[in-house]
Amino acid sequence: EIVETYGTGALTMRTLAASAGVASGTVYNYFENKEEVLLLLTESYWQGALAELKSVLRPGKFTGQLQQVFEFLRERIGEEGGVLMGSLGGVRSAGRERMRGMQSAVEEELALRLEQDASIRPGTWTAEFTRERFSEFVFENMLCRIRGGESEIGFFLEAVGRILYGEQA
Repeated sequence: EIVETYGTGALTMRTLAASAGVASGTVYNYFENKEEVLLLLTESYWQGALAELKSVLRPGKFTGQLQQVFEFLRERIGEEGGVLMGSLGGVRSAGRERMRGMQSAVEEELALRLEQDASIRPGTWTAEFTRERFSEFVFENMLCRIRGGESEIGFFLEAVGRILYGEQA
């Protein structure tokens, strides 16, 4: 509530304790510092966002689902999720490791969606060119575009469509 209402700068161990109605020492029994609290908040936020993403993706061509994923992530990174991720200064390496786990979950979901897309041309996948590696490639490219402030990914979707379907998406 503190972060949502006043921002990450307003969160201190003392304000957290007061908000929870406990002594500051009690908070320190669970968290070493503010950064650990922010890391937990960030992880919790993205777990919820990923569950929501899975529930809102509509069946269909993979490229259509990618458009949905892009819009969803762009919105979340532009909102609280991005603010929380940017606040992880003191625990950046631990934060990166946990966020990598979240990225892996998205990549797994993308690989599953690729497996379910019956319109992907036969012979696309090989021992080297796997759904999993392609999912990682696609996700990393989407994140770069989001971080770069792009608002549309038409060219990217067409490139993915030509790889998967052999034609324009």
